[in-house]
Amino acid sequence: LWAQPYGSDGNYYSVGPSTSTPGTIDLTSFGAIGQISLIWGSVDPYNTLNFLDSAMNVIASFTGTQIIASNYGNTGLPYSNPVVYFDFTGASQTQVAFMQLVSASNAFEIDNIAIAAIPEPEVWGMLLLGFGAIGLQLRRRRGLRTVTA
Repeated sequence: LWAQPYGSDGNYYSVGPSTSTPGTIDLTSFGAIGQISLIWGSVDPYNTLNFLDSAMNVIASFTGTQIIASNYGNTGLPYSNPVVYFDFTGASQTQVAFMQLVSASNAFEIDNIAIAAIPEPEVWGMLLLGFGAIGLQLRRRRGLRTVTA
């Protein structure tokens, strides 16, 4: 059965054998990704989170057991689901295209997914160009002073 992850407020995403497993989330619209964070509900050894490339090959895989061992979570009482962070560096920033949840039992729940996309070089260029234009405009305004009598 499903349970809303502790710390979650509202709708959440869940997969398990009685629903659809694996559940795949498309991340291709984000481009390069620097970090993904989420509330990992049901930190169990039978729940696995996979990061896939565009050809659906597994780039990285994590089980609930690994999350607990990494000190991401606290499964003692009172029970709280961990907020987990996955950092991507180098080539993996542009390779991550999908996030896949797999559960061998009921159920694997997540919520509050946050994705830190890395701006493309063109975006950085436009940003710098915009700041330069603002700087020129401010400099030009300082030069135009009117004298009133």
